[in-house]
Amino acid sequence: MELAKKPLLLLSIILVSISLSVPAKDSLPTPSLPEPVYNLLFFGSLAVFIINSYDRPSSLFQWITLLTSMISFITVPLVYARQYSCTTKSLTTTMAGSFGVKMLIWLKGCLESPKTVTTFWWSLMNWRTIKPSDKDQQRKLPKSVSLEERFISFITVWAIYVLCVEILELFPPEVPSKPYPLRVIDFIRTGKPFISLHALLYCYFYGGTLAISMSFLYELILLHAAILFRVLSMKPNTPLHALLTPSQQESLKEWLSSLLFHAKPLFNHPILSSSPIDFWKNRWHSACTESFSNLGGIFARRFRKGTRIRKMMEVVGTFFVSAVVHEYYSNAVHGKSKGEHFSFILFHALILIVWENVWGMWRHLGVGERKGHNIEDEKKGREDKGAEKKMLKQVAKILVWNLISLFTAPWFFERYIRDEYYHCMVHLVCVKDTVVSASAY
Repeated sequence: MELAKKPLLLLSIILVSISLSVPAKDSLPTPSLPEPVYNLLFFGSLAVFIINSYDRPSSLFQWITLLTSMISFITVPLVYARQYSCTTKSLTTTMAGSFGVKMLIWLKGCLESPKTVTTFWWSLMNWRTIKPSDKDQQRKLPKSVSLEERFISFITVWAIYVLCVEILELFPPEVPSKPYPLRVIDFIRTGKPFISLHALLYCYFYGGTLAISMSFLYELILLHAAILFRVLSMKPNTPLHALLTPSQQESLKEWLSSLLFHAKPLFNHPILSSSPIDFWKNRWHSACTESFSNLGGIFARRFRKGTRIRKMMEVVGTFFVSAVVHEYYSNAVHGKSKGEHFSFILFHALILIVWENVWGMWRHLGVGERKGHNIEDEKKGREDKGAEKKMLKQVAKILVWNLISLFTAPWFFERYIRDEYYHCMVHLVCVKDTVVSASAY
């Protein structure tokens, strides 16, 4: 494809390149560690862990090395990250939080099932398990990728993303220093308004923009994966073919195929969620859900499988791990926290437990259900009525959940807005000349 003959495509590439490379004028103080030293400590700790995790640790020294490198990898951003630019601190803290969870899962696997443990590096390439039930569906999916379609998808998400971030930049609300849940308590006690309509809608919109921003980065990964997949599918006369053995080429191509064609989307229309479990398990950030659930399952071990209390503890454990990771990110990037992210996520764990129990009782009692209504009834001409009733119920659940999301969103996102963190988002035009520094509150 000759880019010179496609001016719109060429212009899109130029605009995306500019948006990714616009330099920010940092007003940050001189860091206590030069950035190259910081990066050396951070990525060096990761490298030490990877080198020592090609197989299960077999000696006390290897265990100590792994634990020390993991602690260093997690601690360095927590202590130093906020002194650097948005790009550096966002990248390193995100890696430390997500990779740190993977490290703990890998070490847990070494203790629980040492015979089946694989190299840690491979776990970084697999964040979402493809269920065996999906095998037949996989065979129906295309085995070739269209770079133009992939690029159009990337440009579309990028354009929406840039528009959303510009709106965040231009219309930020005033956010009180007092945390949102405390203001809600004051409202219950005194009747004092706890948030303006502008701020409420802005926080809800901020959540959607955050999802789009992560989708934008994911689309960038998919675009590079598609290019690599296309190269591997060509005749074996490229430098990449010369670099890899045939078996390595096949393994890499299989992994790329899994990522491009078989993996769940990172976000699956969160606004259409009909319940807390639908939102957190099926629609919001699928790459982290499995890791949080794996590590959080430790909290439910002492309870018998299949019992309600075990399921509740699995939910609490999963959300607790997520809360710790998000609070870690908040402290590393913004400075001292008041626990807004931690308490928000645990509150949503409570919402999920209450929702599932109330809805379970609703179904058990048969409230709103016509007795005797079954498949045979549908075959006798009640399909339309049953479908309409089901659709109305689904719409009602979506509206209820979105109302819950609307009124709890400030609890999580006000911290970002208060620190003007939207300046750290990658976009084409930045209103302010300086990037946000660590908050003092």
